[in-house]
Amino acid sequence: MSNDPHDADPSEPRQDFQVEVASRVKRLPPYMFGQINAMLYAKRRAGDDVIDLGMGNPSDPPQDLVVEKLT
Repeated sequence: MSNDPHDADPSEPRQDFQVEVASRVKRLPPYMFGQINAMLYAKRRAGDDVIDLGMGNPSDPPQDLVVEKLT
């Protein structure tokens, strides 16, 4: 196997590349939607039936049938 970086498989992550994150970025609170997605993933992995109503940006109101079913 060659050590030439031009011969590297582009689908494989580079092991010699690291980015140092600024300390002020490290002090930021966790991304809320990342935490929610992690919780959803854990619930689904546990076998719970999860309905995620958090995505989307509708421009029209829902049909009355949808509202009735949800209530």
